[in-house]
Amino acid sequence: GGGGGGANTLAYVVGECSEIGERDDMEDAHVVRTALGAPHGAYALFGVFDGHGGAGASKFAAKRMESTLVKVKEFPADPRKALQKAYVKVDEKYLDKMEDDGTTAVVCVVDGAARTAWVANACDSR
Repeated sequence: GGGGGGANTLAYVVGECSEIGERDDMEDAHVVRTALGAPHGAYALFGVFDGHGGAGASKFAAKRMESTLVKVKEFPADPRKALQKAYVKVDEKYLDKMEDDGTTAVVCVVDGAARTAWVANACDSR
């Protein structure tokens, strides 16, 4: 999917809902960006991160995914490869913190100009 750089030609209607379930604390996080910063304004990013053993990894991934993705040299020319590399880089950065929790993830990158989406998942999230 090409198209990157121009104005986003899609209109997004986005909702979010979080449910804590049986746990004492919310361990999940999400990211909703309907337009990434310049020069990637045609791209949107959506992600859900399901924390395991705490909220640290899910919050870290939600906060870092966009900035990591846009810095990967493959973005925006190859969003599929860029998502793979961004997942690995975010994971490596969090592993440096030596925390005991983790997260699963589903992230979607949309090229609004080309009307194309790429979805990547990690672990048991689909």
